[in-house]
Amino acid sequence: MIEGVVEFMYRRDDDTKFLEVTYQNGDKELLYFRDFSSGAMIENIVRRAKTFAIKRFLDTGERGIRSDDLLAAVTATSSKSTKICQTPPTPTIGPRCPARRASASFMCAR
Repeated sequence: MIEGVVEFMYRRDDDTKFLEVTYQNGDKELLYFRDFSSGAMIENIVRRAKTFAIKRFLDTGERGIRSDDLLAAVTATSSKSTKICQTPPTPTIGPRCPARRASASFMCAR
């Protein structure tokens, strides 16, 4: 179960595109869901999966967390994070991106 969810979270495909960064010099970088994973994100995924499992238990009486609960939680977490990135672009990020001496604009990849 864990291997399937980790494989889903860390793959690079159209379903996991998250953010496209365009630097002032014209370079573009596509970032994926996996580039933003953290302990806090994994905690949120587990918490959502537990919520899905509880709702399923109340509806059907089936106990336990399933792979489907975890995959749905990953999808829900990435969708919620995508909504966060729909804010207007930050004009400069120089100090946060020392390898790129430029300002950058951000655009959701979804």
